Amino acid sequence: MATRKPKFTTCSVVIAVYRNDQPDWFYQSIESILNQTIPSNDIIIVVDGPIPPPLEQVIDIYDRLYSEITVKKLAENQGAGPARNVGIKLAKNHLIAIQDADDISAPERFALELAEFNKNSRLALVGGQLAEFENDNPKNVVSYRHVPLTYPEIREFARRRMPVNNPTVMFKKTIIRKNGYYGNSNRSEDYFLIAKLIKNNHLILNVPEIAVLYRTNISAFERRKTLKHLIQFISTRQKLCSLGISNVTDFLIPCAAQLVITVSPKIMVRTIYRKALRK
Repeated sequence: MATRKPKFTTCSVVIAVYRNDQPDWFYQSIESILNQTIPSNDIIIVVDGPIPPPLEQVIDIYDRLYSEITVKKLAENQGAGPARNVGIKLAKNHLIAIQDADDISAPERFALELAEFNKNSRLALVGGQLAEFENDNPKNVVSYRHVPLTYPEIREFARRRMPVNNPTVMFKKTIIRKNGYYGNSNRSEDYFLIAKLIKNNHLILNVPEIAVLYRTNISAFERRKTLKHLIQFISTRQKLCSLGISNVTDFLIPCAAQLVITVSPKIMVRTIYRKALRK
């Protein structure tokens, strides 16, 4: 009996880069994509507005060396979400992986995610687990963000928390287009996109393996303490309720927790994330 050939053998990759990304971080990120066990034949680097010369030089070098890389430069900074949308629209393949310019994909990330799409034609999006590291040392893993594996668990988890790790996702281009792409640059809009997929009964899964090493530092905790982040958080929670993903209790509890985080000292916020929200 002949073995059925996989429908999906590769994917496009979209990487948004902006002025605060460091050249050495980008180098580690792009190298992790180029060294996948199943490589991509279509890597789109979206330069989100003006960037410093050292970072631009690194990007130009990769653009010259690799025919599978396309660089799209935006005149003004639009934010991660809109920049990703530009890359998604340029992608040549049916499946697209998101890569952040300061994160490192595990070597078998694409192989694991492509295998899931080849096993289930209904699958719209697949993600994986996240390992967080500090001090620019990928071996210095300080915590893990584990997300549920099955669709029923993901639906339940989504009521109060983001049920996938966005830096790990691979999805079908047509599904994202039908559901309105990413919103603006804030992290909560990633959550809203996932909520729309759930609302419209698109199948989502997470693999149990670590898909991405995620760079974190004290500034990441500081961003979660701003009034702007709190307002965005509440706005997204309201949208989740309007979609029917969450109820009033699911709205109030996370908003109260986020308010505590906003007014708490940075060291306490760090402890909350490490002890309560991570492993």
